[in-house]
Amino acid sequence: YEFGDAFQVDLQTTVKNAAGAIHTDFERHFRKAKVMAWDHFIACKNLDDAESSMKIVSEDHAIGDGDVLIVAHGADNSKKGGG
Repeated sequence: YEFGDAFQVDLQTTVKNAAGAIHTDFERHFRKAKVMAWDHFIACKNLDDAESSMKIVSEDHAIGDGDVLIVAHGADNSKKGGG
């Protein structure tokens, strides 16, 4: 696996608010999230296999203990470098 970063949020935080814990633009430009329990995630062969099995949830879905998220957002990342 090539993992991204891990962010800790309180239980029952919405996926949209959890996206904001990563970056405020992710919350502001939230599109959707995919969710899977950690134990199911690590049993997958690779990230593509895991992602194809993830459940797409609404922005008000509450985070559960051990949930893994993939967040889709519309934030513009072309402004890197302090411009």
